[in-house]
This record gives sequence, C-alpha cells and structure tokens, in this order.
Amino acid sequence: MRNGQVSLLLSGGIDSTAVLAYYLENGFDTRAYFIHYGHAANDIEYKHAQIVSEHYNTSLTLLRFTGATYTGKWEITGRNAFLILSVIIASQSYSGIISAGIHKGSSYYDCNENFINTMKKLISGYSEGAVQLDFPLFEMTKDEIITYSKLHNVPIESTYSCQIGTDKPCGKCPSCIERSVAMRYVYNKDRVDK
Repeated sequence: MRNGQVSLLLSGGIDSTAVLAYYLENGFDTRAYFIHYGHAANDIEYKHAQIVSEHYNTSLTLLRFTGATYTGKWEITGRNAFLILSVIIASQSYSGIISAGIHKGSSYYDCNENFINTMKKLISGYSEGAVQLDFPLFEMTKDEIITYSKLHNVPIESTYSCQIGTDKPCGKCPSCIERSVAMRYVYNKDRVDK
C-alpha cells in the first residue's frame, strides 16, 4: 500500500517517532494522533509529540478521554487495543493503515504477536477490510530502533520516554531503563566500531 494514508499513534517517544520517519521517507500520507487518556505522563508526552510533528511538518490530532484510573503498576491493561480502537472511533470513514511504535523485546501482552494478530482481525472486521494494522518496528529491538533513528536523522533529542511524567525523565521506570540501556549500547558500539 505504497503512498497510502497512515494514521500513526504518536507518543512523542523514540519508537513512534522512528515510525513517523519511516512512513514519510517511503512516501506515505501520514497523520499523527495523540491519545490523552489521563496517564501521568500524557501532558509532557503530548508536548514532545507536538515538537516531533512540527519537525516533520505532519498534522497532529489530539483525542482526549477521561475517567480512567491507574493502579500504579507499569503495564496498563488494554492500553494498545484502546489506542488503536480510538483511531477507528475518531475516523469512521477511514481507510488505510493504522500504526504505532510496537517493537520486539517488550514483555507486555499488547506488544506480542498474538495481540497483533487478534487486533488485525478485529480492525479488519470493523472496517470491512479497509483498514490494516502495520508495525514496521515489530522485529526490531530498542537498540536497533536507536541505530535506525541515527541513520535516518530522527530527532532523538526531541523525544520523551518516561512513565512518571516529570520534566526530567526519572531514570527508574521501565521506559527510562530500556531507553538508557539501548542508548549506551548503541553509542558505545559506535565508539568501538570507529
């Protein structure tokens, strides 16, 4: 579906920003969505999603939902399904691709192959085949995404990855740790390879 329309779930993090770069480089008409669902990090994530969308001159639509409460655990049950279905709800006549920065290496259920296959079937049914799910980073680890981002001039410094939502990332949540470990690995490898 080259040069088709893509609705991208843009969180303001490295993964979804790399996906945005991928689709734009491959000639897709790409529109970004930020879903504000009341999580502690949503305000600062939205700020970074705006910075990224301005960098790429891409439209960014904010969808806001209220009423959810969180138990304090890192995994939010149903999150990725909810985000994907939010785009379907917001775009009743949409056809094309829905995408996100889902990648290899996450232990969360809604980042594995079973979840993706279930959602593909669900979205195809809801849209009568007019909408496809595509996750171009699915076979990539975080360090491979960072390497890809460096090679494709993705503005890593404009992205944000922290589940706490403080201005300065906490450095202790799973998102901060995953990002920090991958960044150190890639940049140390670059120094050794030179």
